[in-house]
Amino acid sequence: MRRTEGEQNLSKIDGVPVTRVDIQDQANISEAISAGIARFGKIDVLIKNAG
Repeated sequence: MRRTEGEQNLSKIDGVPVTRVDIQDQANISEAISAGIARFGKIDVLIKNAG
């Protein structure tokens, strides 16, 4: 999500991190991937919703 401040549902689900990711910012993408792997050891599912 580019703007996570208004998100209220996903963040309540255990094991579902809500992370700010701007697909136009390669450094931001790399940071989000690294954070996910650090937290869970691997990434099984990635949801990209452009809408």
